Amino acid sequence: MGKYSGYLICTDLDGTFVDDRGELIEKNLKAAEEYMKEGGLFTVATGRTGSYIREHYKGRIKINTYLVCLNGTMIYDTEKEEIVYSNVMKKDKMDGVKEYVDGCLCAYIYTANNLYHKIEDVPVDADIYKIVFVYENEEKCLEMLCKMKEKYGEDFDFNRSYKEFLEMENKGSGKGDAIRQMRTLLGENAKKVVCFGDFENDLTMIEEADIGVAVGNALPSLKEIADKVTVSNNEGAIARIINEL
Repeated sequence: MGKYSGYLICTDLDGTFVDDRGELIEKNLKAAEEYMKEGGLFTVATGRTGSYIREHYKGRIKINTYLVCLNGTMIYDTEKEEIVYSNVMKKDKMDGVKEYVDGCLCAYIYTANNLYHKIEDVPVDADIYKIVFVYENEEKCLEMLCKMKEKYGEDFDFNRSYKEFLEMENKGSGKGDAIRQMRTLLGENAKKVVCFGDFENDLTMIEEADIGVAVGNALPSLKEIADKVTVSNNEGAIARIINEL
């Protein structure tokens, strides 16, 4: 037993755990390592895939529980290399989505093991976890957000992970849903959940946390609902809060 036993820290990656260049911050890494040594559970909740984190950061990001990836639509056991929870998109409700995929600047369609740019390239038997639509500017992204919400809002959720990136997922999925699932999976080991974020796709996670933390560079809407606002991602926000805990 350590002083952080029963705590689960779950942090967003881009704009939160890493700096503006996407580089890891040493004091965040050190603080997370010391926190885990004292019994706390630490993981990342990202829109990216587990393979991206493993390959891009060369194993430097250490976690000691399940990984939340693909914007919370998948929870992955990195030790056993298996999916422990997933919330996939309803294909029978996706009529006309190809038109939006073809009409944006670029699209990313995520299945469990692969990334596609066109709907027609996705295997018929493959589950789709999320679709990311990339637009030329924020104004166009917000315009398409309204249009797609109007057409698909009953069956799918929409949020942004960057100003120009619009994400489409199954209704009720996302990082907040993943945190609820993590509580069930971890039981007494996650009695107190602390979540960090900066953008729209982190909102539900911040709301679901016992302590929701907005980094200093977060959107005003996220700061409004957070329990705490701390320093920016470039200043080592995770290390700051761990020290305060």
